[in-house]
Amino acid sequence: MTIFLIPLICNAQRYSDQVVEIKGIPEFGILLDQGWKFKAGDNPDWALPDFPDDTWEMLDPTPDVRDVSPLWDAGRGWLRIKLKLDSALALQSIVMQVQQSTATEFYLDGQLIHRAGHIGEDPADVKARRIFADELLNLPLRPGQVHTLAVRIGVQKNMPYATWAADFTTALTVRVFDAYQGSLFVKNSDNSKLEMFNNGLFFILFLLHFALFLSNRSKKANLYFSIFLFLYFFSGAINSNWTDSVEVQYIRFYFILLFFYSGYVFYYLAIQKILEIKRTKYVFIFFGAIGLIVIGSQYFYQYGSLLVSIPFLLLTLEFLRICLIGVKNRKRGAALILGGSTASFVFYLLFILAAARIIPQGDYFFWGHIYYFLAFVVLPVTISIYLALEYSFLSKALSRKLREVKFLSEKNQRQAEEKRKLLESQNETLEQKVAERTAALNQSLEDLKSTQAQLIQSEKMASLGELTAGIAHEIQNPLNFVNNFSEVSSELLDEMNQELDKGDIDEAKFIANDIKQNLEKINHHGKRADAIVKGMLEHSRTSSGEKVPTDINALADEYLRLSYHGMRAKDKSFNADFVTDFDPNLPKINVVPQEIGRVLLNIINNAFQAFTNSEFFPDSYRDHNSELKPLVKVSTMKNGDNLEIRVSDNGPGIPDAIKDKIFQPFFTTKPTGQGTGLGLSLSYDIVKAHGGEIKVESEEGKGTSFIILLPTQS
Repeated sequence: MTIFLIPLICNAQRYSDQVVEIKGIPEFGILLDQGWKFKAGDNPDWALPDFPDDTWEMLDPTPDVRDVSPLWDAGRGWLRIKLKLDSALALQSIVMQVQQSTATEFYLDGQLIHRAGHIGEDPADVKARRIFADELLNLPLRPGQVHTLAVRIGVQKNMPYATWAADFTTALTVRVFDAYQGSLFVKNSDNSKLEMFNNGLFFILFLLHFALFLSNRSKKANLYFSIFLFLYFFSGAINSNWTDSVEVQYIRFYFILLFFYSGYVFYYLAIQKILEIKRTKYVFIFFGAIGLIVIGSQYFYQYGSLLVSIPFLLLTLEFLRICLIGVKNRKRGAALILGGSTASFVFYLLFILAAARIIPQGDYFFWGHIYYFLAFVVLPVTISIYLALEYSFLSKALSRKLREVKFLSEKNQRQAEEKRKLLESQNETLEQKVAERTAALNQSLEDLKSTQAQLIQSEKMASLGELTAGIAHEIQNPLNFVNNFSEVSSELLDEMNQELDKGDIDEAKFIANDIKQNLEKINHHGKRADAIVKGMLEHSRTSSGEKVPTDINALADEYLRLSYHGMRAKDKSFNADFVTDFDPNLPKINVVPQEIGRVLLNIINNAFQAFTNSEFFPDSYRDHNSELKPLVKVSTMKNGDNLEIRVSDNGPGIPDAIKDKIFQPFFTTKPTGQGTGLGLSLSYDIVKAHGGEIKVESEEGKGTSFIILLPTQS
């Protein structure tokens, strides 16, 4: 995109008595900047060649339209110049190149030969039109004849006419050429190919970097840079050499600045992303200020071109600053981008100096365009090269990583194959060992089952022994009564016979009454023993496993007494008290009486035995309870949907260290050989099988309570 066009250089001309004599046309044509006469107003007769214009003022129309004061003040008027072509140029076709920011009508010897723009009857009705430098107009001059070239000219004053481009703001610039020389000049001065190359380059780079972004969306620098390239390309595309009205040219130029400046914002973001420079709010304030300067500069007549140039110089300096930061931080590519930024800044500075004609321009504006082109191409190409190299570097690194991954994958496959074979071998060995171990474990399991069965049988026999001892002790009492009363009765019979022999009938009758009472007592205790034996036989029958409605109070009382008498039978020195607290309103519940009886016998036995296992007595208990008589209490009550049986003792309690183990199979606190450790475990399983729960509450030195909860509905 070319924003600045440099004015053509003026060439010497030959004048004679206010007639411009064209005796030879140099390579770069003849600039008609002298010989013009001007008169404000509008009169069609002023186009006639014989109209007297001696009183008209001399005027150079080539400067900026505002600097041509007579024309600007009047708004419209006529220009006239007399031309004479030397006869030596008779075989040459004469053309003219016109540049203007006004509306014009060209008359040669009173005949209209060209019109650009619109000049109406109303002085305010003027539509200016721009004519480009590559447009050559025919100027039919006859050798040796003096021709009058009259130009009706009008100014469209409602335009800013900023001085950012000389060919945009010149009132009227006419250059005379030989047709062949003119075509060569236009060809040599035409920068459209350079602009086409410029636009094409940026479009190709846009496609390239957008494709790079699509291939790796994490690299936002390619996205930002591709947006900049597209906006730059688009701004160049809408800057084609169309012959528009000056209004359209200005509007188009505003859009060019907008796209161009917006592109530079993304340009900055791309460089910042590449160099990993942190953005701050001041950067966006900076860009906003520059944007205001760019737009506002168009309304400053004398300083428009300068104000347009300053923002881009400042942006280039900002690029230099962040590149220096990148170099300082040793960022890869920072030095390359710094070189491109420096070159871009230098070329843009040279362009400005050439545009201001502070330095030589060479062949017209050839070098000006070259400087301009390089100023806006060097840095993008540098960044594009860096991003391409970075992509190449990443691609090579990725390829290297892929090769490493492939190598490692093959290595892993080999190792996996070796491991598979090793595992197969180990599996065979392991399977063999597992088979051997399984056989050994099966044998051990069978042995364990056998041992467990023996232990359970031992526990049953122990329970049966305790039960038998209790039964024997319970029967012993009535039998003792029977024996004692039998012996007494026998002695009474002897005494009665003696009294009968003596003839003492009254005494004999008295003794007979005693004998009768003894027999009644013998009968009573005999029946009591019979009842005990029948009850024991009933409970000693093999369990059918069927649940029957059972009076838990009676069951608990019976097994409490059996347990007590069993303990007395084993140890004559054993002395303890027991009490009951039965709820008389308890309902019968469905249980297996023999199994629940075994549970009660185990727990009550443990309660009585707690006083004999002195190994676990705390010292405080021995000191303060030496005279304490053992007491076991069995109570029942309704507890919600459950029936609760509580067996409590005032023994030493269960230590916390073993409280969680008492229901484990084979765990016992009894001396070796005196317990299997299955009593509480079997009791736990029996209660669980009945859908109930068994818990323990114990405090060292204060006693223990076992709570059995059985569901009332089962």
